[in-house]
Amino acid sequence: MMQLALLAVLAGTAGGEAALLRDAAAAERAARPEEAADLYARAAAASPGTRLAASAERRLRWLEERAAAGWEPVRALLAARALPRASLDAAALWALEGTAAGLPPGLARRELRALVADAWLDVLDRPAEALAAYEDWAAEPGLRAGERHLAAAGAARARARAGDVEGGLAALAAAGLADRPEAAYLRYLSARAER
Repeated sequence: MMQLALLAVLAGTAGGEAALLRDAAAAERAARPEEAADLYARAAAASPGTRLAASAERRLRWLEERAAAGWEPVRALLAARALPRASLDAAALWALEGTAAGLPPGLARRELRALVADAWLDVLDRPAEALAAYEDWAAEPGLRAGERHLAAAGAARARARAGDVEGGLAALAAAGLADRPEAAYLRYLSARAER
């Protein structure tokens, strides 16, 4: 009888932890990072060492890394990530660029700039705006090496899309990225154009 009671308590704990995770994910989707962080912390504390707790701890770390400059940048990033691709027109991207410019420096602002740059190029096919956005991203303070590489590769793709394949290759070479897949693709485009 006692074992059944213990199993019921454990099942209730796991169910409660899963409900906390679901609620936290819903709070993230709704751009409520403080609430999501609280729910993830509660889920992790509910039964340490479990897979659900580990998932909660990962999401909590993800939010906290982006909240070094406060929750507002995280809120802006989550709201932008929740936008349907079909709604990303020029007005929406200009608004997101303005939002990014008004945020304090940090990881969330850098990721918002990356989202905007990629959308200019891959959603709207506007390489001039994309190039400017990639350059803004590359100029951000505290950029990690991986981010710097992604920004440089994006800028090179934007140059190529605008018709300046050689400029894209030169920019990649200057950034020390001549051996990257993006450079190989631009070399392929350059060779094709010479035929």
